Amino acid sequence: MFPSPRGKRFNDMALSGLLRALEIPAVPRGFRSTLCNWAADETNHPREVVEAALAHVVQSKVEAAYARSDLSSVAGR
Repeated sequence: MFPSPRGKRFNDMALSGLLRALEIPAVPRGFRSTLCNWAADETNHPREVVEAALAHVVQSKVEAAYARSDLSSVAGR
């Protein structure tokens, strides 16, 4: 959503600074929750696709070891 010129992820402080600079009255901690709620309410994408879009790591090491799909087959459900 917010590409970095160096190809790295924004940290909370960088995103907070961006929001202040753009005069957007929001805080970074609400973005993940907002996207998850919106995706659940307004799309038919599986939870796994939403989590992948958020670039979160699978918590279970066993599940992560077998999660080799790019989820393209379930993204359009």
